[in-house]
Amino acid sequence: MPERMAQANLFLFFYARLKEMESTDPLQTFWDNLLSRNPQQIRAAFSTLDAPSKRAVLNHLRKMTTETGWHPEQVKSAQMALNILERNQQDEK
Repeated sequence: MPERMAQANLFLFFYARLKEMESTDPLQTFWDNLLSRNPQQIRAAFSTLDAPSKRAVLNHLRKMTTETGWHPEQVKSAQMALNILERNQQDEK
């Protein structure tokens, strides 16, 4: 069983690296990070934006969580990003 787990972890490691190599479009990379459900990646992506862009992204995330037509996993990812980013803004005040 430990051998099987090691194989699974190795697969996940290589899959993550492959995914990183696939995404060479900066905009795609930004949204991949923002919707990753990884707090560090979310904060890092958001920190690259200027104030007007941050407002636009927050508004878009709010739309993703309230409007119909989004895939349920996109809604979950957007909600998590929104929670993290809004909490960070409150901490900065």
